[in-house]
Amino acid sequence: VAALTLNIFHTHADRVKMANIAQIANVLQAMWLTNDDKLILTPTYYVFMMYAPHKDAVAIPLSISEGSIVATEGERPYPALSATASRAADGTVTISLVNTLLDASREVTIPLPEGLAGGTQKADKKWSIVSAEILTAPEANAHNTFEAPETVASQQFTGAKIKSGALTLTMPPLSILSITLR
Repeated sequence: VAALTLNIFHTHADRVKMANIAQIANVLQAMWLTNDDKLILTPTYYVFMMYAPHKDAVAIPLSISEGSIVATEGERPYPALSATASRAADGTVTISLVNTLLDASREVTIPLPEGLAGGTQKADKKWSIVSAEILTAPEANAHNTFEAPETVASQQFTGAKIKSGALTLTMPPLSILSITLR
């Protein structure tokens, strides 16, 4: 939910000038939980860290041609795949994606046009992956506890490739990816 909300805010950056998490600790959607002298990081913490490269960057329009899905009859549809992209002052481009499906992987191909980094690169620009992180869990209701503090934690993602001027990857079910390119 945190990543989907940040994608919506980022998509509407022309209208949303600032967004904050209301409370940081020991509340619903907290960044961390404390108990006496113990502290654990939550999945929300990892989402905010993965989305940090979008801060102070310029939004890049990114359209996804994925369809919507409906959880049960009568509910509003929601996207099977959500994505956002931005360009930082140093020319790096970060693409963040969310696969909302609980039981299906998503094949994703994103063309990397020459002008994506703000027109600063040469016509024969070769893109490279600077970093790629994934946040996923074995089940939809997985969470971190004081006994198992890293049940849901971001990890390096090695499944993204650049080939023929496009970023290609397979998103596992129930996953969030953040990929930075140069």
